[in-house]
Amino acid sequence: MPDFVTTFQAGCVGQLLSVQEAPLGSGGGLGLLAVAAWSLLLAGGIYGMSRPRAPRTFRLLLGLALALQLGVHLFFGYETFLYSMHFLPLLVATVALGLLSPLARATRALAVLLVVCGGIHNFAQFDAAAAKVRRLADDARRGVDPTMNLECALSQPELDGPTAAAGPL
Repeated sequence: MPDFVTTFQAGCVGQLLSVQEAPLGSGGGLGLLAVAAWSLLLAGGIYGMSRPRAPRTFRLLLGLALALQLGVHLFFGYETFLYSMHFLPLLVATVALGLLSPLARATRALAVLLVVCGGIHNFAQFDAAAAKVRRLADDARRGVDPTMNLECALSQPELDGPTAAAGPL
C-alpha cells in the first residue's frame, strides 16, 4: 500500500483517506519490494498466458476480461481501491498461470516474497491510516470542523483554538 493522503472531495463531508495519486513504491522499502515482486509475478503470469499449457479458451477469456475491466475502470472509476475486488481475482488467475510455465519455481518464490513483504508493509500502513482516522475523530469530538482547510481557517479570524490548526493533515 503506498503512502496515503487526506483529501477533500466535492460532495463529500469531511476528509477522505486516499492512495489514488501516490506513486508506486512510495510506502518505503518493503512497499517497493512488494511492488517489484507483484510486477514480476504479473509478467510471469502474462508469459504463462502465452504458453499452451492452459486451455486456449480460458486464456482468451481471462485476457478479454482483464482488458474489459481495465476499460471500464479507466472510463468510470477514479478511486480504484473501491473497484479492486472486480479485477483482483483476474490478476490472481493471471499470476497463477505463471505456475504452468517454466517460471513456476520463480513464481512460487516471488509469491512468498510478496506475501511476507506486502503483509508486513500493509499492516504498518493500516496502522498509520487507523491512527490518522483516530486523530480526525478526536478533532471532531473537540469541535474541529473536518471540512475546514487551513486557508479557510486562516481567512476567518473569529475562529481560534484547535479549529485554526485543522488544516490539511
